[in-house]
Amino acid sequence: VTKAQLSSLATEYEDKGLTSREQVLEFLEKIVERPVKSSKELTEDEAAKVLADLAKASEPATGGEPA
Repeated sequence: VTKAQLSSLATEYEDKGLTSREQVLEFLEKIVERPVKSSKELTEDEAAKVLADLAKASEPATGGEPA
């Protein structure tokens, strides 16, 4: 994982309300499908996958008319 990815991950965690270490690790383990003890042990590809998943959660729903 790169320093830039770690910085982006930290920002995204906060934006998504993942405020505790336990919440973050549980989220990471669901995405990368393996035990994770720290964001620092993610590979660059895993970090990219996590960031993509976090970005998807930020996208507005499409296909419907505004209320």
